[in-house]
Amino acid sequence: MCSICGKAFQHKGHLADHVTTHTGVKAFNCDVCGKSFNRRSSLLRHQNIHTNGKSYFCDICEKSFVDGSSLKRHKKIHLNIKNYVCKICSRKFTDASNFSRHVKGHNGGKLKHKCKECEKCFANKKSLESHVKEHNGVTLYPCTYCPKGFNNKSLLVDHIKVHEGIKPFKCDFCGMEFVRRMSLIRHRNLHTKERYFHCSIPGCQRKFLDRTGLVKHELVHKGVKNIVCQICCKRFYLNEELRRHLVVHSDERPFPCPNCDQAFKTKISLNRHIKTHYDKEFKCEFCSKEFIRKYQYKGHLLKCQMKKDAQDVKPTI
Repeated sequence: MCSICGKAFQHKGHLADHVTTHTGVKAFNCDVCGKSFNRRSSLLRHQNIHTNGKSYFCDICEKSFVDGSSLKRHKKIHLNIKNYVCKICSRKFTDASNFSRHVKGHNGGKLKHKCKECEKCFANKKSLESHVKEHNGVTLYPCTYCPKGFNNKSLLVDHIKVHEGIKPFKCDFCGMEFVRRMSLIRHRNLHTKERYFHCSIPGCQRKFLDRTGLVKHELVHKGVKNIVCQICCKRFYLNEELRRHLVVHSDERPFPCPNCDQAFKTKISLNRHIKTHYDKEFKCEFCSKEFIRKYQYKGHLLKCQMKKDAQDVKPTI
C-alpha cells in the first residue's frame, strides 16, 4: 500500500513505480530526445515513436499502434463502445482520458493552463502548447484549400469539411447542419435552453450556453475592459475579441463561403450570407413570408394567427 495516498497494489514493483508519481523521480531517460519517464515500460513505448515501431495493427482498418493498450482503445471506436458518460451533457466517450478532458471543460473543472496571449484555458499542458503555436504562426497541418493551418490533425479534418461542404451533424429540431458535433450541441442548446456553464462568482446565479459566454460574463464582474483597439479605441474583455475586431479594419476576409467564391470579415456575416443559398421551404399562409428554418416559421405563424384572431374579434356595442 502507498504510504502517501493509500492506494493498494498486488505487486511490489507496481507500488515502486507508483511512488515515483508522488516523488517526481524519473530515472529512465530517452537517449534520442532526452525525455524522462518513471517507468521503463513507458520509456520503451516512447522510443517506438522515434523508430516508428508500430507493430500492433487493427484488423478492421489496418491502422498501426505502438502498443497493445493503444490498439485496444482504438478498437472501441469501431465497436462503438462508449462506457464513459458525462453526467452534465450525456456525451459518451470510448476512453477515460478523453472523458476526463471533456468533464474539465464544464463548469467546476479546473482548466489550469492559461494562454498568456488570449487568456484561453486548457485542461493540460500539451493542449496549451499546441494552441500557443497558432499564435506564433507555427502550423504542422496546412490546409490545401486556403492559407490556414492547424497543429491538430482532427481540426484540419474538420476545417476541410467546411471547404467541401460536408456537414454530418444535423439538428433534429430545425434541420440545420454542422461540421462539428460540439457545434451541434451548442446549437441544440438554443432550442432546449439548457445552460450547463454556471458562473463561479459567489452570489451570481447566471448560466450560459457555452464556455465563451461564461468567460466573458465573469470578466464583466471585474468591470474592466483592458484590451483596447489602437485604431478606433474600442475596448474589449479578451485579446481574442480584439483579434476578431481588427479584421474589420483590414482587407482580410478569413471566412470563405463553402458554396460560392465570396468571403467575409466575420463569421456572423458568413452565416448570414450562407442562408441565402438555402431554399425557403416554409411559407406563411397569412402573409406569404418565407423562411429557411422551421422554428422561425412556426414562431412567425403563431404571431400572424394571433394578429388575425385579434382583427376578427368584433367590438360589442
